[in-house]
Amino acid sequence: MKLIEKNITKTITSTTNFLTWENVEERILTEKLTYSVTDKITLVRTLTEDSENIVLRHTEKMMPVYGKTKEEMELTNPFQEQVYFTSELTPEDFLNFDINKIVLLNYSSHTMYDINGKELEIPRRYDYMRGVSNKEYNLKELRDYLLSVNDERIISVSKIEDIPYYNAEKGRDKNLILYIRTKNLGTFPKLESIEWLDTKQFKKK
Repeated sequence: MKLIEKNITKTITSTTNFLTWENVEERILTEKLTYSVTDKITLVRTLTEDSENIVLRHTEKMMPVYGKTKEEMELTNPFQEQVYFTSELTPEDFLNFDINKIVLLNYSSHTMYDINGKELEIPRRYDYMRGVSNKEYNLKELRDYLLSVNDERIISVSKIEDIPYYNAEKGRDKNLILYIRTKNLGTFPKLESIEWLDTKQFKKK
């Protein structure tokens, strides 16, 4: 995709705090170029004599991330893990700009979208805090079932593990730790809310 210059502004800034130009020790010419990427996304390129800053901006509450394909982004959960993402581009990114390398993050709803607005699936952790304990499930049968499901969206299934002592109680002291790639199913999604899995059969009554 070829970027189209939308607006160009040039400003002169000073390296001192004096208000009059006569007292300015140095003048820096700053050139700001704005490009339309989509109707909601712009790319702002700020140039000075010795620096270049390139950043993507979105008109709504989205964070555009550049340089990762949707397939790469679907391998991590930017809302649960300590992963740092940025809206900045390198000069090389700018020269080889590819609109399909933009992924949009919405931190308020914990959702992620490709450039066409399609919601992407991301790995989500399910454990005793999401109701995957021996209080709610027959864990052995549930684990055997999940291991038998041939679906790449099931990323990992742990062994049956102890719940940390400070959160454990009688009849609720074991859990599974699962990483399953799904779309957003709410703030605290339950395992049984995943439609393509039949986990309700292992729920305790």
